[in-house]
Amino acid sequence: MADTCCAITKLPTEVIQCIAHNADPSVLLSLRLTCRTLSSQIARCFARVWFASTRADLTPKSLQKLQDISQSNHLREHVEELVIPCTLKNIPSQDLARVLSWPRSPNGRLDDPGNLLCVKKLQKLLLAGLTNCRSFRIEGFAALHYYDPDCLWPNDVVNIILTIIAETGIHIRSFDLDFQGYGPKTQRFDVRTCQQPGFREAWAHVKHLRLAFGVTRTSNSLQFVTDLLTHARHLQVLSLRPDRDYAGKLLSRYLSSREVPLHLRELYLHNACVDADCISRLLVASRESLRKVLFSFVYVRVEDDSWARILNHLRNQFPHLDSFELDFCKQLGDGRDVLLTYKGPSDQVPTIVWSNECRPPDTDDLPPLTMSEENPRCSSTQNRLNLTCNWFDNLDHATGVKYEGPKMAEALGVIIKSIEYIEFTVEDDD
Repeated sequence: MADTCCAITKLPTEVIQCIAHNADPSVLLSLRLTCRTLSSQIARCFARVWFASTRADLTPKSLQKLQDISQSNHLREHVEELVIPCTLKNIPSQDLARVLSWPRSPNGRLDDPGNLLCVKKLQKLLLAGLTNCRSFRIEGFAALHYYDPDCLWPNDVVNIILTIIAETGIHIRSFDLDFQGYGPKTQRFDVRTCQQPGFREAWAHVKHLRLAFGVTRTSNSLQFVTDLLTHARHLQVLSLRPDRDYAGKLLSRYLSSREVPLHLRELYLHNACVDADCISRLLVASRESLRKVLFSFVYVRVEDDSWARILNHLRNQFPHLDSFELDFCKQLGDGRDVLLTYKGPSDQVPTIVWSNECRPPDTDDLPPLTMSEENPRCSSTQNRLNLTCNWFDNLDHATGVKYEGPKMAEALGVIIKSIEYIEFTVEDDD
């Protein structure tokens, strides 16, 4: 279609850019192919949507793609995150093994990864071309007991990225490790890199840190994660999904190694078995800054009503908290497991919203939490309590509760009064 026939190009540039800003990514692709004029007008929006998070591994083909992007003036500035996939499933990919060799030292770690040609090229690209790319996500999945030293594993990629950080001193904004199904042989991290002054100085600028992999009982992986947490002195968002049985030990080591107070704004803890005191210490360290908390599949040990004490603590001492969520949390003790559930209506699955006419008992003294008297079930979740139900024992139980809004003290009061403990004997999936 000729430019003169494309009616949309007659709109003001600001309107076109507003349309592009709110369009789906697939629509942007279509708009870009309409005509040269329109393609030019939405170029920045297109680059921001499609190249902000760029996937690449360490193969020559993938590195060439990064180099091509880095040589494009209107693309390279928009690359903010590098996603490195390590998808080694039951039949692992051999792509990297065919084109590259991975020399290893006797302990199984890569031997001097900084001298690998592919690593040198990636390092050069990050320094000279992709200067806004300061976030990394490493992801993958593999069979638990499978290991092939000729393959590149997620821990290898982690060691490579940390080596680049230590050698270049680039300031990292966010770091995300998300790999599941890996055994101890794939958690051989180079702790020495984390202890280098250059790394510690650069790592201090990390704002977002997500560690979603099963930290095993090995001292190497525990020390590695502790170092990452400790040296992130200005961390604002922390998401942890460690091995359930070693979460308490990990958090205790982290809290005892802190030299300065935490300033977390968001805390997400998944799949952890910890003491109530450990959670309290973690929360208190960010009392003046914490705004969002999520506990998912978190199991608290020791005496009765530990969760109630934790919630009371949040209710009374966290003035800026405006988002809170519990999902399938337990309390362990007295030789039995009890699951937190919440009283109130459970006739709607999967989500139930408590309105003024449909609230848990014993909460009449609390102010209403709905946004609108006329439409108590409006679509917005702001200033609303939301329950998530699960069906077991021939009943549906409200096993999750979430609140977002300015009336956090009142909401937590409702939640505390609504907690019920039920024995839960269904075996958990690892």
